[in-house]
Amino acid sequence: MRGSRSRGGSFLYTEGSREELKKLVFSLCSAEGVAGCEENAAALAEALLRRYTDRISRSPLGSVTAMLGEGERCLLLDAHLDQIGLVVTNLLERGFLRFSRCGGIDRRVLIGKPVVILGRRRVRGIISSIPPHLAKAADDKLPEMEEMMIDTGLAEDELKELVVPGDRILIE
Repeated sequence: MRGSRSRGGSFLYTEGSREELKKLVFSLCSAEGVAGCEENAAALAEALLRRYTDRISRSPLGSVTAMLGEGERCLLLDAHLDQIGLVVTNLLERGFLRFSRCGGIDRRVLIGKPVVILGRRRVRGIISSIPPHLAKAADDKLPEMEEMMIDTGLAEDELKELVVPGDRILIE
């Protein structure tokens, strides 16, 4: 937010500050931090906000608090650091894996979604289920979470080197 800092961490807003605030909020909202693994999102929030104030603190649970300005006018930016995602529960044959919810997500939006598994290295995949031609005749309904899987396209051995149960999964 183009402007200047005054004593005590107060911030003097200028014409360009609205667009810069918008960029700041978009950067904060795009930070990767699946529930249970918010450290990267917290570190980014702290680094971005430090450009505007030195009055930043972190709670023992990872919350980031930044104080900008003083006086009658103030702005509260209050948000969750974490995002809804998934968690690896089991590695399967041929580069597939099982997963579970990490936060509240509606299974209706998952089939066909690209994902990024945050393992030893980032692994891309796509959420799938049993193909219709292999499913039971009566199974024309939406699959349960336990029936869905992620296809990484990797060999089984390579997947086991990169991903373990408990790794978080970003939904793109």
